[in-house]
Amino acid sequence: MHAKTGETLLALVVEDIKWSEETYGLSVIAVCSDDGGDVHKMWQLLLTLMPWLIIILCWAYQINLIVGDYLSLKLLFQDCVPKALTVIKWTNNLSHALGLFHQEQLYTYQKILALIFPMLT
Repeated sequence: MHAKTGETLLALVVEDIKWSEETYGLSVIAVCSDDGGDVHKMWQLLLTLMPWLIIILCWAYQINLIVGDYLSLKLLFQDCVPKALTVIKWTNNLSHALGLFHQEQLYTYQKILALIFPMLT
């Protein structure tokens, strides 16, 4: 196993880019990753090697970190989270209940909103 450094990450990313281009005949124009210190170094090296690339942060990863930090605060509202997840699962899994929920939404808001069950990214 190699140390997670900017240089080792660069080698992996360059290898993946070449593989994608050779295997699928595409041109890679952008890459997306987190923003750790090692990754930041890899970005600098990658831009030197391939200055045409667009390099962006993975916002799903960033949002996941923020939500994780927020939920770790142990605030009073969090007592409701397990109950809310139970209601979301129950409603989404019972078509009759979901239908009634959609009817009420249409009546109240003139549109149907989704009950989304959160997942780890």
